Amino acid sequence: MRRGACQRLEELKSALVDGALTDADRERVLDHLIGCPRCRDEVAELRRIRAMLTSTRRGSAAPSDLSSRLVSIAGAEATAPLWSRPFRRTTPGALPSRHRSLRIRLTTATAVAGSLLAAAGGLGLAASPSDQLPEISDASGRAQAEFVSVLTQLPLASEPVNAAILASASEVTPPASASDVTSSASASLTSGAASDPSPQRARGTRLGSKQALRALRRAVEASNIGYRGIKVMRAPRGGSTFAAEVEVAFEPDQGSQVSILSPVGTTMTQRFVKQPMIPRMMDGELLSLLSRNYLFGGATGARVAGRSATMVEAVRNSLSGGAVAARWWVDDQTGLMLWRETYDHSGALTLAIGYSSIWIGDTSDSFLDHLAPSLTVPVTTATLTLSRAETLSTSGWFCSDEIAGLTLVRLRADSGADPDVVHMVYSDGVSTVSVFEERGRLMDAGSDATWDQHLGAFTRSGASSSATWESGETVFTVVTDGSAALLEQAIDLLPHAPVVRPTTMERIHAGWVRIVDHIVG
Repeated sequence: MRRGACQRLEELKSALVDGALTDADRERVLDHLIGCPRCRDEVAELRRIRAMLTSTRRGSAAPSDLSSRLVSIAGAEATAPLWSRPFRRTTPGALPSRHRSLRIRLTTATAVAGSLLAAAGGLGLAASPSDQLPEISDASGRAQAEFVSVLTQLPLASEPVNAAILASASEVTPPASASDVTSSASASLTSGAASDPSPQRARGTRLGSKQALRALRRAVEASNIGYRGIKVMRAPRGGSTFAAEVEVAFEPDQGSQVSILSPVGTTMTQRFVKQPMIPRMMDGELLSLLSRNYLFGGATGARVAGRSATMVEAVRNSLSGGAVAARWWVDDQTGLMLWRETYDHSGALTLAIGYSSIWIGDTSDSFLDHLAPSLTVPVTTATLTLSRAETLSTSGWFCSDEIAGLTLVRLRADSGADPDVVHMVYSDGVSTVSVFEERGRLMDAGSDATWDQHLGAFTRSGASSSATWESGETVFTVVTDGSAALLEQAIDLLPHAPVVRPTTMERIHAGWVRIVDHIVG
């Protein structure tokens, strides 16, 4: 216990000898010295040392052995007078040393260097070229809108399909089994309609190839006949069936008003599809594609929605399996397309759509003065010639003349000079594939998108199927009204480059390169 008291007063002893204590500390030390002979001896020794040092400062030399002892204790680097130590609050026994001085210098130098590096890094980042590509959310939504805007200009396109493609999941009948579709689709049919809206079999005269193509051309040219009716749609998707029911009213020189109906026949939403400024007759090249890619036939004597119709079918050539690819039912009286079905290579249905009821005549009083919102506003407003595909390819865009056996038929962009968005449409006359490319970073694929590890893309299914992924600095979205196999084939043929983003050090380096270039030249 006594030993601890001596240690606590260690530095106060030196201060007592130097006369540097407060009155309270001085009384405290003196009280201790009265009862501690050992500490009294230490104080007496300190007084002798102080006297010798004082005499040395006045000109008398200190003993050489004492000088050596003091230097060995303080260290060769010590510069502070030994008598000043009592006023430095350090750990007892800690004296200046070479290692401690070096450590202090290194710590200071490190702190200064760190500050300089941080400042240099911040300056380099500020001067680095901007790597902020546009952030793209819900790319599939914009690509679907683009797809619909092109479909409205193509022969044999269907307004209800376009409306259903853009409708949200709450606006259409949920995916169901095939047996459920028929009952829900027939729930809101007009009175007198058959319970099953599918076409009745054609039992009349067989058609040759030229006669069948002539019937399809009538359907393309039937663009000035007003009508209104209800169409049903079925699209098998991955074990279930996407179903929708749409009320259509078409007015020549204006367009179509389409209403998505609920299973009980109430209107859930309305959209307006503007009639294309360019007549569909301008798209006769697609009919040429049909005749090049398929064999045609058909028969008369079919019936759809109580009307007489001619059935036309496209058959794949023998190299493609010889299966039926599509069937169309054309109204005998007006040439209107009453029903359409497409099939994959195995003969399985991929899309069926047609009228369950239809009324042909004047429709102007139904929507002329109160049009619903437009169905879609496309991003790409510049239509490019197909010859521009090669130029765009050299600029880093994917622009092939053909993909998955389909031919490039439309090429659009958001600018004719230096585009940020390019839209390509491929078709064989039956199926259509849309490839939508945007410069940017994919931030969000949409809440209803699902990541497909096999395809390496976010996929969505409905009236059409789509896939979205990021390749390098480009976001690709593929949309098709064809089969799942066609979508997968198109995805495999498109780029899937690694997404590379510069590191912080690379950005700092690039920034300082710009700074130096600016200073030098």
